[in-house]
Amino acid sequence: MLKEVIEEITPFPKVRAEQIQHARQIMKEIESVSKDKVTCELVGSLSRGTELRGSGDVDIFVKYRETFSIDELKKKIITIGRRVLPGFEMHYAQHPYIKKEIPGGREIEIVPCFDVADASKLKSAVDRTPFHAKFVSTHLKELQKKEVLLLKQFCRGIDVYGAEARTNGFSGVLCEMLVLEYNSFENVLKAASKWKKPTFIDLAGHSKEESFRKSDHSLIVVDPVDKNRNMAAAVSDEKFGEFISGARHFLIRPSKEFFFKNPKKKISGQNLSKEVKERGTRIICLKFGVDKKVLPDILWPQLRKSTDTLVRNLDKNEFKVFRSDFWTDEKSNALILLEIEVPCLPHVKKKIGPHVTDELNQEKFLKKYSKQKTGPWVENGFWVTEVKREFVDVSFFLKDFLERAKTKKLQLSSNIVKSISKGFEVVEGNDLLKLNKNRQVSEFFYSYLLKKPLWWHNNYKD
Repeated sequence: MLKEVIEEITPFPKVRAEQIQHARQIMKEIESVSKDKVTCELVGSLSRGTELRGSGDVDIFVKYRETFSIDELKKKIITIGRRVLPGFEMHYAQHPYIKKEIPGGREIEIVPCFDVADASKLKSAVDRTPFHAKFVSTHLKELQKKEVLLLKQFCRGIDVYGAEARTNGFSGVLCEMLVLEYNSFENVLKAASKWKKPTFIDLAGHSKEESFRKSDHSLIVVDPVDKNRNMAAAVSDEKFGEFISGARHFLIRPSKEFFFKNPKKKISGQNLSKEVKERGTRIICLKFGVDKKVLPDILWPQLRKSTDTLVRNLDKNEFKVFRSDFWTDEKSNALILLEIEVPCLPHVKKKIGPHVTDELNQEKFLKKYSKQKTGPWVENGFWVTEVKREFVDVSFFLKDFLERAKTKKLQLSSNIVKSISKGFEVVEGNDLLKLNKNRQVSEFFYSYLLKKPLWWHNNYKD
């Protein structure tokens, strides 16, 4: 079965040769048009023969001498881009870099970096990438490349592949490191099936687990070129758990279904109404626009943080949240979904005051609430009174909170505040059906309401 998978995911030799030739041509042009003495290096999976079929992006690093500033690198890479990659888009990580989509759904990235002598003298985070490329190329055996392909495709199939903020899963280079550590795809799964939190892996043997003791990461894979860095820092608890569970179930019942995701399903309007009604909760979507200029790796964490802030404030005000999630198309729209277990509250609530032995604060409390209709009174040694609740319906609370967030610091992320300042909608009930007309939103609703691991139906038939 694994041989069949390998045949389906291994790049065609002719296509791979053309991609490498194209990359070499671009590097030659860069070195030719650059006014500075630079060295170009092809990095990433294409350079190591570990790219999956159809996903061989071209990653070219342009090495500059260390005396330049970041601003100077930006100007230089723009000049190069205009000459060798017309129509490029400017992107920013720690460094500015340029990107362009090419036929076949692939991308070319040209990234400037500093030509440092060794990894201990990094001037920026991207400077370590060429050292990663060298480490993997030096240590990864030819036969292990197929093992890497299997592991990458497995991660893709169970939806844990990619270190970007959208996924918070296993990067391609992390998959390579795991194969280097355990030697084969099957051995990685056997080891992962027994992983505990935290799992500590140190390929180069140059660090101690104690060095990462303060870390809250589920998986710690010490960077072989930077002993103070965790290569698995992006892996969330959720993806860590999904990988372990996927590994265990594959070993019990191996199947190609683990490697290839089924197309995303959307939910019909009729089934959406049915599911929402049967749950007996109130599902509310906050809908707002997003600026397409905001990078996905910034937008997704800000949506996550803002969702957490909303959940925390709802719980604080006794609107108990059952579950929550968020979605964006990364271009123009975003949703924060809040499923409320207790959407309506009584008009009055109990206010707990100081203990009767706290003479100073007792007097302040009694003076403040002396005119209440009911209370104050002593209950279990504490002064208590009844006060009128400001919000008894969760929708009104959310609208008020978001309006206040436009002008006050309420721990919503900056780009989210900018977006809701331009307008937002609190969508619930039958209005959810209007949102469901968007296919991507419908897929989001389906995955939320009928949430299961992608490998589920292979092991537990409904």
